[in-house]
Amino acid sequence: MECDEMDVSELPENKTLMVLCATTGEGTTPRTALHFTAQLQLAAKDNSNAHLLDSVQYGVFALGDSSYHHFCTAAKRIDDIFAQMGGQRTVAIGLGNDQDEDKYETAFEDWMPSYWKSVNAPEPVDDGSVPDSQFEVRELDSDEVVVAPYERIMPPQTIQLGLKKNDRLTPSDYERDIRHLRFELEDGQDLPYLLGDVLNIHPMNEAGRVSAFLQSYGLNPSEMVKITPVSENIDARKRAASLRPRTISQLFEESLDIFGRPNRAFYKTLSKFAEDPKEKAELALIGNPDDTKGRDMYTKLAGETVTFADILNKYT
Repeated sequence: MECDEMDVSELPENKTLMVLCATTGEGTTPRTALHFTAQLQLAAKDNSNAHLLDSVQYGVFALGDSSYHHFCTAAKRIDDIFAQMGGQRTVAIGLGNDQDEDKYETAFEDWMPSYWKSVNAPEPVDDGSVPDSQFEVRELDSDEVVVAPYERIMPPQTIQLGLKKNDRLTPSDYERDIRHLRFELEDGQDLPYLLGDVLNIHPMNEAGRVSAFLQSYGLNPSEMVKITPVSENIDARKRAASLRPRTISQLFEESLDIFGRPNRAFYKTLSKFAEDPKEKAELALIGNPDDTKGRDMYTKLAGETVTFADILNKYT
């Protein structure tokens, strides 16, 4: 559940709590935790709440970017207030860093087992079985296909804007590509915002690269499919893809990050689908952070900047 769905007065009802919180901008609390954090700060000022969380064990994992001065400040703030109100910190705060090799997952893979152990909870057992699918995908017969105008796959409340200006502010040889973007509102469009708000950009994969991948993978780009979510834990953009039938091509261009860099969890999950014993073992090894050889193999692949598409084509 999101932080703002929790009322501070209900915290003592929980014997154990695990909080994951990101930090935005210069130490700003994310919008989904603003109300919760404000409640905490207000409660902490009341001396009668000094022992409110005496019976609560907790752990906090932070998500941030160490290139910013106020690294993980929002989560550290929550961690400190919990302790101030008597909460029993069972494990040191975990600091997920966007600059790490696997971004926040680098630290999370170490922190999570420590948290389970600190609250005397058994770690989830991985029996090697194929995980449950989050979606049901069904190919449509020709008589089920209804021709409709093209529509981008976008989450609710998304606004399409014209890009008027795109200037790079940093030198071309600088490691960070920082840009000044200027967007253009059409007549009648309303885009209210507050200082510090984040603008989410929904990218698309290049059509040519998608076409080449689909051909190599034996998929028909014109095939129409209906996607139905079978899990509640699906983000808004992926859920938007299920609102109406789509072509395979549109799904791979707009919804699937096949040209991103795979993390260890991807290799580990893919190993469960592999049928060739050798490939299955190799994928599991790459996805194992505790194996020296596996770490070296993963680092080598990351250095070669392989994509999800590369790995899917390699282990067919």
